[in-house]
Amino acid sequence: MDAYGVWHIESADRATRSRFDHDGRLLHFFNEHLRGDTTGRSGEPPVRYFTIIESKWKSAETWPPDTVCNRTFFLTAERQLTDQPALHQQLLAYKQQPVGTGKRNRWSTQAELGGKVVYLDRRKLSNLMLTFHTKSLDRDCEVTGHAVVTLHVACTDHDPVVLVYLEDVDPSGKVLMVTEGGLRARHRRTLDDATVSSRMGLRQLGIPARSFMRIDDAPLQPVTRGSDIVESRLAELTFDLLPTSYVFRSGHRLQISIATTDVDQFPSARSHTLWLAVGQPLASQIQVPIIA
Repeated sequence: MDAYGVWHIESADRATRSRFDHDGRLLHFFNEHLRGDTTGRSGEPPVRYFTIIESKWKSAETWPPDTVCNRTFFLTAERQLTDQPALHQQLLAYKQQPVGTGKRNRWSTQAELGGKVVYLDRRKLSNLMLTFHTKSLDRDCEVTGHAVVTLHVACTDHDPVVLVYLEDVDPSGKVLMVTEGGLRARHRRTLDDATVSSRMGLRQLGIPARSFMRIDDAPLQPVTRGSDIVESRLAELTFDLLPTSYVFRSGHRLQISIATTDVDQFPSARSHTLWLAVGQPLASQIQVPIIA
């Protein structure tokens, strides 16, 4: 569903008018919590969420649901996502490419106050990004919660934007957007546990927290003299993707794609090269919340 509750948006289909009474649920909430009215919903579980592809509303006592187990996938030089990291570290070089999410992405449609979000088949874009995928699934897999990526990177620029997309690859090779996240490298510094515990419960969600304050600014030391010093300038970027609930069907693959610009929304004025470290000891990875 879009931010205004107008459109029902499924990755595999075109957007349709939503049948969910978004405004009604908002009124119930405010009537109960601001006016003190009895709405008959006080006994409901505190969390309700919609699982895409399965097209089903679900309830839970917590977010993420207590049935979620985080599964770690490691990025490899062979562009795979595996359960174990490679024994030896390698560096993958990525020169910035003109990648975009289209003119009707979640950013532009919010500015239009309820326009349809349209993400088309992204397989051609895969050739312009660093992509990594699992083997074909032997059973349906529900991903519910916040995926978290940890990447070890160096760059010719001091402040690249790193964008990560979680995608669904069907048996024909069609690539569908599931969710996304991104971070400017200068904001890579995270808050410690003591600070996080007092900030919006982010620690309980398993989401890395950061202040975005100037005092915590940490731009990269750019690579300027060739690849022989790349390893000495690697920095860790850890950030979450937007929360989702999505079923990857049997025979499909999970894929993550990495880019350094969105030309349709966040064009970069500076062309640069990014290096990504895969394999031990740093082992760039993604934690995916899977319903057990």
